[in-house]
Amino acid sequence: DSAHQAAPVTETTDSVRQTRNFNNVQLAEIMNQISKDFGVKVVFANEKARTIRLYLSWEADDTIQEIINRINHFEKVHLTLSDETITID
Repeated sequence: DSAHQAAPVTETTDSVRQTRNFNNVQLAEIMNQISKDFGVKVVFANEKARTIRLYLSWEADDTIQEIINRINHFEKVHLTLSDETITID
């Protein structure tokens, strides 16, 4: 019935991004979360990069490119976004 059809609160749970904080977490786990949050594919060209531990956070409204740029500030790893794929060198 229409009594229960109140104006929807802006709340979608299917693909809503959240603020994320990673403290000393392996890059593989961080990239897994980015893949889920942004719907992108992740390719590790550099297998050693999987185990690099990072301190990283992002806000719910950060773009994927902003997050990649943040990760690229770390010397041991380089990420490239092309189409819907992130490659880690």
